[in-house]
Amino acid sequence: MIAIDYESYLIGDGAVFPKPVCLSWYDGKNTGLLNREESKEFLSEHLNNVEIIAHNAVFECGVTITHYPELDEQVFDALDNGMIYCTKVNEALWNNQREKQLNKL
Repeated sequence: MIAIDYESYLIGDGAVFPKPVCLSWYDGKNTGLLNREESKEFLSEHLNNVEIIAHNAVFECGVTITHYPELDEQVFDALDNGMIYCTKVNEALWNNQREKQLNKL
């Protein structure tokens, strides 16, 4: 598993998935900070070979597809194969379940 997080220019009109500045990653032992070109190479190597974790995977996938269109097939394959895990969705599901349990009391 590798956790990733883009830092990007600001989201705005016409920039739902803004240009990435860098990509940070952590694999449980090692960590790194990659520039734009290194990010593309890193993702090309790791998509579909290892599970990718992101807090807002929609954003990370959108930035990747928008700014590295040559990786779009790899991104969609990784999604189809359950190789991209979104902690934001997981958190929302857990919070929803907790609220239901609290309301039962």
